[in-house]
Amino acid sequence: MTQQRRDFAHALFLGKNQAEAYRSAFGAEGKTEASIRSMASRLSKDVNVLAYLAEMNAEMKHDKILSKEQLAEWLTLAIVTPLGEIAEGSQLAQSVKNTPDEQSIKAVSKLEAAKELGKLMGYYPSSRLELTGKDGSQLLPAKQLDGELLAAVADKVAAARKRLDADE
Repeated sequence: MTQQRRDFAHALFLGKNQAEAYRSAFGAEGKTEASIRSMASRLSKDVNVLAYLAEMNAEMKHDKILSKEQLAEWLTLAIVTPLGEIAEGSQLAQSVKNTPDEQSIKAVSKLEAAKELGKLMGYYPSSRLELTGKDGSQLLPAKQLDGELLAAVADKVAAARKRLDADE
């Protein structure tokens, strides 16, 4: 594929319409608007251009997924960056409010970032409760218990307490 076709595909990828992409890759000198649109339309259906666009889209999707290390770095940055250093356009600025007198920037919560970093790093014990039998084997994860089963368990516990109280 020629460099001009790659440039055309790249311009499409960046959001230009077909005619704009064609002009940026091939130039418009000596060409009518109708011929530019026609050639751009034909080129946008070219198998090699479509394959190159698909390749760029696949790379973009892959690049958007943060690794555990990248997420840990970002959360750490959110925690250690002084609030006064967070400016408009910063990845840590959630919103910016401009008034005639001042600019206020809402930043990522340092406390929430610290909690998420702690979870990510495994600093907190699991909050999952599991019920086990007499031999230690798992009965059911607590999150799987439904209302009916919980009521039945509560009834059994109440009956066992009555028997214990009666035995005393």
